[in-house]
Parts: sequence; structure tokens; C-alpha cells
Amino acid sequence: MEGREAIVLIRNIQPADAEAYWNLRLEALQMNPEAFGTSYEEAALVPISDVVKQIQNKRDHYILGAFTKDHQLVGMTGFRREQKIKTQHKGEFGEFMYH
Repeated sequence: MEGREAIVLIRNIQPADAEAYWNLRLEALQMNPEAFGTSYEEAALVPISDVVKQIQNKRDHYILGAFTKDHQLVGMTGFRREQKIKTQHKGEFGEFMYH
């Protein structure tokens, strides 16, 4: 991208972004299966209605998307805090950027 400035907007994934988010996640599962606890084959069976339910945007559980100026989702990161009393001080991050 020499001589061009990349503009990326980082924002919470919304239910309206569910299809783009899930397609990018499925691509990430295919490209880097070792980085996930779920297989592509399992994830591909998940209906989009369940994906919408996963998009919570809470303080302790959220997914952020990296969008181009043309509104294309090119990356994502998520955070989920542990819910058990003894492990509430722990959380889990995950990310994927499309090249």
C-alpha cells in the first residue's frame, strides 16, 4: 500500500454484521485451524440465527470488527471474561486479520 493511507474503523460487531462476521470467522477457521477450539466443520453447521444471539456487546463479552472505509469487515477481535467466582479476574482474547 505504498503511498496510500489505510483507513480502518474499529467498532462493535452488531447483529446486522452477523453474516459478514461469521463468513470471516469461517475463513479464519479454514486458514488457521490450530488457533481455535472449534473446527470449521462444526462452525459451518451453526445457523446465522445462533450467531446473532452470540453478538452480545456487553462489558465482559464483546466482538470488535475492523472495517474498511467501504464497510468491508477485514478483521475481528473478541473478549470474554470468565464467569466463575474464582476465575472472574481472567479473560480470553482472540483475533483475526484478513491480509
